[in-house]
Amino acid sequence: MHYIILFPNTHRFNADGTLANPIEVAMRNGGRVKTDNNTSQFSLGTELEPVKGWKTNIRYNYLLSTGVSTNDLYPVDVMCANGNVSNIGAPQTGLIETLQHGHYEVFTAYTKYEKTIARNYFSIMVGYEQDYFHNRKLTGTVIV
Repeated sequence: MHYIILFPNTHRFNADGTLANPIEVAMRNGGRVKTDNNTSQFSLGTELEPVKGWKTNIRYNYLLSTGVSTNDLYPVDVMCANGNVSNIGAPQTGLIETLQHGHYEVFTAYTKYEKTIARNYFSIMVGYEQDYFHNRKLTGTVIV
């Protein structure tokens, strides 16, 4: 059951017993949105030190996201103050479904060499980073 918070001076029902608050009417009768999303993330990395003071880091991250969203559409009739009936929902009954698939990849590699000679400190670092984002979305609508 859904609870709607109303202002204290707002009546919940009309004189004929129908719901008075258009937001509550829309929430009860306006359909629903159902969403199912899945995300998986994989990370792989290592640090190598082939020579003392020379370290190389390599990392790869992969993120996969998929999802589906289903939106049921319904007209929602409400009684107006003048006695007429008006629609505050969708114009017609229907269905909107959206499928999404995306992935994101990041590859990072950098190497650093450090050396201290007498009281002098030397350091050199070189790196590379590449990322790639791909997203695909498909939406279909059926109006009855």
